[in-house]
Amino acid sequence: MNCLLKIDSLSFSYPGQVMFEGLSLQLNSSQVVGLLGANGEGKSTLLKLLAGVLPKSAGVLKVCDSEIAPNALTIGYMPERPLFYPELSVQDNVSFVAQLHKVDSFELQQRVAEIIDRCQLSEKKRTLAGTLSKGY
Repeated sequence: MNCLLKIDSLSFSYPGQVMFEGLSLQLNSSQVVGLLGANGEGKSTLLKLLAGVLPKSAGVLKVCDSEIAPNALTIGYMPERPLFYPELSVQDNVSFVAQLHKVDSFELQQRVAEIIDRCQLSEKKRTLAGTLSKGY
């Protein structure tokens, strides 16, 4: 099996609070992994470290055999409470986020349409986001 991700002796602390210390893990390309735990046990913190949002305190993060550079991984994250405006349509939510990410105004409509299509939401683009099931 090919090594996809390797974490070795990873530690992270917020001021006055150790989130985890000495965490080691190897994920292979054929594995699917879920992070489970109670609130405050470091699941989101680990994802932020992997995505390069937070700097590690100690340890090694590697993709295959290369050290992870900040923002090197694309992390998929689905919070229990979706982060969108329920009173806006799907299209308006995507457009709003694109504008927050400073998508060029000349490309905005095309990029929004691409994302909606990629997420298979074309039939729901005018639907209020708050009325969709969590599956969407």
